[in-house]
Amino acid sequence: MAVADARVSVSLLVTLWLVALGAYGVGDTATTLAVFASPVHQELNPAVGAAVARFGAAGVVALKLLAVGVCAGLTLRWGLRDGDRLFAYGPPSLLCVLGVATTLGNLAILA
Repeated sequence: MAVADARVSVSLLVTLWLVALGAYGVGDTATTLAVFASPVHQELNPAVGAAVARFGAAGVVALKLLAVGVCAGLTLRWGLRDGDRLFAYGPPSLLCVLGVATTLGNLAILA
């Protein structure tokens, strides 16, 4: 896919997405499942709790895939196609911040 605006750095965008997938996709998902599996802890997010209660681990994975898909769609549609740097870098940056914060929070709960 061609980048519509040279101001959007493909290498930075790829790096952000790799960090986002690691922090949000792997870190948050794994620690969320660990919290849910713990007999002494409870998932506070009602959407995640309902998804896990009904569909197990697949429910959490589905919610994460939905969030990543929406963010990827924003990046592809407005970030790359229109060359808008906010939409190019914003969605993966948001996932990075959320992923790191929730992973650390979950680890603190489990400690």
